[in-house]
Amino acid sequence: MKRFNPEKELNKIKKGNKNKIILFVISLLVVGVIGYSFALYQVRYSKRIIYSKVTPFSSKDIQLAVSLDGKPQPNVPEKGTAYYESITCDDDKTATAGWDYKNWKLGAISVTIPNKCTINFTSHPTTLIDLIDYDYNNNPEIVTEDDTTDKNLRYIGKDPNNYIWFNCDSYDDLNQEAAKTQCEKWRIIGFMNNMTVIDGTTQEKIPNQSLVKIIRADGIEDIAWDTSNSNNWTRPATLQTSLTNYYNGKTLGSAKEIKESTKGMIEQVTWNIGGQLIDNNVTASQFYNAERGSTTPSGAQTTWDGYIGLMYPSDYGYATSGGSSTNRDMCLAYSLQSWSASGYKEDCAENDWLMPTSKSQWTITSSSARVFVVNFYGNVPTTTAYTPYIVRPTLYLKPNVQVKNGGGTGSFNEPYILVP
Repeated sequence: MKRFNPEKELNKIKKGNKNKIILFVISLLVVGVIGYSFALYQVRYSKRIIYSKVTPFSSKDIQLAVSLDGKPQPNVPEKGTAYYESITCDDDKTATAGWDYKNWKLGAISVTIPNKCTINFTSHPTTLIDLIDYDYNNNPEIVTEDDTTDKNLRYIGKDPNNYIWFNCDSYDDLNQEAAKTQCEKWRIIGFMNNMTVIDGTTQEKIPNQSLVKIIRADGIEDIAWDTSNSNNWTRPATLQTSLTNYYNGKTLGSAKEIKESTKGMIEQVTWNIGGQLIDNNVTASQFYNAERGSTTPSGAQTTWDGYIGLMYPSDYGYATSGGSSTNRDMCLAYSLQSWSASGYKEDCAENDWLMPTSKSQWTITSSSARVFVVNFYGNVPTTTAYTPYIVRPTLYLKPNVQVKNGGGTGSFNEPYILVP
């Protein structure tokens, strides 16, 4: 972190205010208040407080400090040596902020001013984001997207240890045995960067956030994408309305509604719903770019703000680990529509945990006239929107969702237990 230079700032002030002001500097001022909210630096001029920028943080009327395991620190810990936990401010009712994990710096911050905020780190993982972000170097089931600018982290393979207990009746004193009757199994798709979050109070859009993306482990069968056969998600499509109602307390097919105890864990985000007009010969990265592009069916918007949606074709493509004859790089270089071909089906599709086993499942992505599905042959064709297929609700978790200490291994038999 770049150090604040009090002498330099004082000289600037003295030049325009000779013999008129009394100056004093308090550098690295520690104010002992609850939560270790203290000032990293402070320059006072009479009753006015002047703040300067400490790269890469916002400043001006915001004082910023750092703590590790509750103890004041002069600098932000190096990436890989600590885990980001939270940001706390004196006025915590209106303060919102995010941590940019990819670039290891404070992301967008919205806070009343003046204010004092502390960026808190721990020496051990506490959140689900921590678990994924720091374990991927030692876990072959977690890889990064080398071919996108976002560099998202994803679970790959036939059956990775990415299970969590979710949508529980209660999370109080939850253990593995109780979770079997109180919760559903969901799975972690990955850790997504550059997300835009909708502030629940102000409805302000906060960009450049990092969030964990999850999907229901079991599909909900025989639901149409749109009963009127429209491929426009923002029309709204029938399934878009059904998923919104599912979040708001209504059942979705055979699935129980999202519980009140779970709603607070779900982030409202801006979903990119760009379409792919070419139905064939599209790779995972080409789908990824199209999903974030400006091409849509006639009249459709390029984004949609919501709590629960569906997976993308690119989610399916990036989840493969590849096989002995066709490795992962070769799978990703081959069109998803051709993964049902001999060799690719065995190596690419069957080593992809998002491949359905019995019936096609919907994605949120449209083609020029229809909607993309992932089918049980392993490829990604388009189909008519009114056809009933499998739905697997997909959503993003708030960054403060924690993993219970000793709460599972992420395996099918011991999913991670979450703490809201």
